[in-house]
Amino acid sequence: MLSLFNKPLFYENFEFKNKFQELEKFNPKMDIVENEKEIQIDYEMAGISPEDIEIEFNKGLLTVKGNKTIQRDEKDEDGHYKYYERSSGSFSRSVRLPKFINEEHINADFDNGLLKITINKPAPEELDEAPKKISITSKKNNNNNN
Repeated sequence: MLSLFNKPLFYENFEFKNKFQELEKFNPKMDIVENEKEIQIDYEMAGISPEDIEIEFNKGLLTVKGNKTIQRDEKDEDGHYKYYERSSGSFSRSVRLPKFINEEHINADFDNGLLKITINKPAPEELDEAPKKISITSKKNNNNNN
């Protein structure tokens, strides 16, 4: 009996793809939405617990990193795990935020496999957008007076 995974029917194509999938790492999908009051970044984190996620903010760079593990037993030729698409591994995603954002503006919530990071924008009066004057120093060569 021919099956989808027997050699005579498409076998090479699935075997080729499966070997490349072993090299793939988990990379959570990300959506970014911005409005006048906030920036919202959503990460798809199905199968990951909040304890396995770390969020860092350093010099304007917001980084979400962690590890997704899948328990997978290598199965035999009786129809178990001939083909799989789920990926696992460590991940790290970074987003450069505007310079006026600091860590007090950032909140994170995790619900039903979705990590939602909300970055509140400061009110306009909190922003110091006035132009800064830079003074110019001059080094005069006093040796010409002699």
